[in-house]
Parts: sequence; C-alpha cells; structure tokens
Amino acid sequence: MSEHTLAEVTVAIVASWSRETCYARDDYVERGRVGDRSRGQCGTTALVLNDFLGGDLIVADVFVDGQKDGVHYWNRLPDGRAVDLTVNQFQANEILGASSQLRRPPGPPNKGFAQYSLLRDRVARVLREKIIGVEDPKQQDQDHPLGVGDVKYRCPRPL
Repeated sequence: MSEHTLAEVTVAIVASWSRETCYARDDYVERGRVGDRSRGQCGTTALVLNDFLGGDLIVADVFVDGQKDGVHYWNRLPDGRAVDLTVNQFQANEILGASSQLRRPPGPPNKGFAQYSLLRDRVARVLREKIIGVEDPKQQDQDHPLGVGDVKYRCPRPL
C-alpha cells in the first residue's frame, strides 16, 4: 500500500506534531508532562498512520481515577502489528479500558478535520522532500522507542 516504511512514517509524524495538530481538550493537554509532544495527538496520528500504511484503528476508553475521561486511538497494521506512537503520553493515573478494533470509515474524520489535515499535509511534505532520513528502517521498525511493533503498555493497563 505504501512506498514508505513504518520507521519513515513514524519519524515524519513525530517531527510534524505541534499544538495545532492536537485534537484534545486543553485541560487534558495541560495535565501532561512538560515537553510531551505526543499528548493529545492519538486521533490525528492514528488516522495519518492509517492513510500511509493501511490497516485498522484500535480504540479504548481512557479512565482517570476511575472516571471516563476520553478515548485513545492507535493502529493495527495489515501485517497484524499493533502500533501506538502516542502511548507515552499517559500519566500513572490514566488507565485504558478494553480495546476494540474497527475498520476506518471512508472519507475524512467528522471531528478534528483541521488538525488531521494539517498533520497529514506536514507528514506528506516530510516524506516527499525526505526532510528527515532514516538510516536503517528495518532496525528502527524493530527497536523504535516510540512503540512501533507489538506495543507493550508502560502505564495504561486494563481496568
């Protein structure tokens, strides 16, 4: 489906994150760790990764101190690997509920279109212009610190 590797798309996505590509409530973003650029980027990131590499979306409710606080999205690639580029955004008191896999609806997202569109355009530009290089994509696909490959959740855990 894609002329790009997972490592290349990952690097382009992470390099393209900004507050303008975030689709999350301000109070949620402000509760994150200082300097954590992945905070609130899960929805736009999952959609853009899906645009470039295909597969399905995975969604789970996020609970804070036992109360539902939002949702979290990540990807399942066509080869079966789960990929969550924003898993490190979670605080110790933020817990994921049960997840479900869903096929992405056709067309652009109903909510957060501006943020998604901006991220997608930035990622496409980075990949097209090869602004950021990846020396050994196969090694990075296996050992990437951002959670590519089968994700092992560090903080979030099922209820």
